[in-house]
Amino acid sequence: MVNEASIQKARLHVRRWFAERMPSYLVFHDRDHTLSVTRTALAIGRASGVGPHELLLLELAGPSCDGLRPEAEGS
Repeated sequence: MVNEASIQKARLHVRRWFAERMPSYLVFHDRDHTLSVTRTALAIGRASGVGPHELLLLELAGPSCDGLRPEAEGS
């Protein structure tokens, strides 16, 4: 189940992943870009009247859609 605790865990995971594993050749898809994609997805969701649970899902999807996936890091 997606809840605020799982969102916090995901936020920490994204920050750690970028700090420890971000390949240097990915100069555009950096942490700031991924956070921008996530913020934009949330803004569109809010403007579209998306509910609170769906907003949590959008926040989780932002990094995934931007290339930060478990298989991308070998997990």
